[in-house]
Amino acid sequence: MAKETHNAHNPNPMLLENVLSSLQCLTLELLKNRQQHVALSQRVNQLHSILGKPLVNSDPKAPMFNGSNPSGWVRKVQSYFYHFETSEEDRIWLVGLLFERSASSVWDSYQNPYNMLSSWSEFLEAVERRFNPPRIFKVAGTVLGVGVETLISGGSTHNFIHPYVAERLGLQVAPTHPFRVYVGNGASLNCFHKCEKTKLLIQGHEAVVDLYVLHIHGSDVVLGVQWLESLGEVTENYADLTMKFMHNDKPVTLRADGQNGEQVSCYAMEASFA
Repeated sequence: MAKETHNAHNPNPMLLENVLSSLQCLTLELLKNRQQHVALSQRVNQLHSILGKPLVNSDPKAPMFNGSNPSGWVRKVQSYFYHFETSEEDRIWLVGLLFERSASSVWDSYQNPYNMLSSWSEFLEAVERRFNPPRIFKVAGTVLGVGVETLISGGSTHNFIHPYVAERLGLQVAPTHPFRVYVGNGASLNCFHKCEKTKLLIQGHEAVVDLYVLHIHGSDVVLGVQWLESLGEVTENYADLTMKFMHNDKPVTLRADGQNGEQVSCYAMEASFA
């Protein structure tokens, strides 16, 4: 009995060493996690404090953006972040807090799983490109030999076709990942379908495009950035209303039938996948 009592109070030295080693590791891990938590909390507080600091005494808030005067806002937000020595990585995540509802669509469209921002300069270029008044080319096109009024707009992220036109032409409509489209007046429309690989003939040039079905106004078809980016380098001349690009190693020139300034706000359309 005495021998058993002695063993109970004197555990195996190897076991004791392992237990002590495990306790030391656990203590170090807890300390490390605590330090990381404190550092993260300090970082969060720092980022929040940046937005609350005044740039000048008369303006205690960071510059908000409502979609108007994008060039002016870009200059202000650049100066603001420069003043507080904010890194470009932090700027990308903080800037979303500066967008008012009327302008938030551009942020949503660039922060979705299909199109993530890669740099601060890229984001600023996108803001100026999306919110500066877009120039619109109105051209006559045909689909399956039927005339369709077409607008080419750099203010629209995607290509669209009116549902009535798609039905009239007998185009095959397929479901697509649902997304919301914000138009220039602040309203939004839902898109659920598209017509894939539609052949659109414009002044002798054949474009094969995916057209998203949407209740657009003022035209039958809208060709947006989705199509324009596929062309590569495009030269636009607003004096004679022409756009030039290369296709299959051959020069293509499209001439606008006219320009409808009243439709500009309607075709500043941003697609959001959020």
